[in-house]
Amino acid sequence: MHTIYRINADELNADFVDALKTLFRHKHIEIMVHETPVTDTKELEERRNLLAAETQEALALFRQGDLPAQSSNEVIKALQADLTES
Repeated sequence: MHTIYRINADELNADFVDALKTLFRHKHIEIMVHETPVTDTKELEERRNLLAAETQEALALFRQGDLPAQSSNEVIKALQADLTES
């Protein structure tokens, strides 16, 4: 079994260790720790916020009748094209 936890070091506590012990009961485990760059988390949050804003904008346009209905596949293709351009 392979599991990755992304957690702030300040959030580590005995409950976390107990959960690991329960999950891997009677097994030998290896714990590897490395710092996660803040920019990764910040960039993901910015992308999520941008996507949420664009989704709300598209929904408003659709409700006003200014945006034609598309299949989910068409929407996904358009989003993928936008992502590859940026």
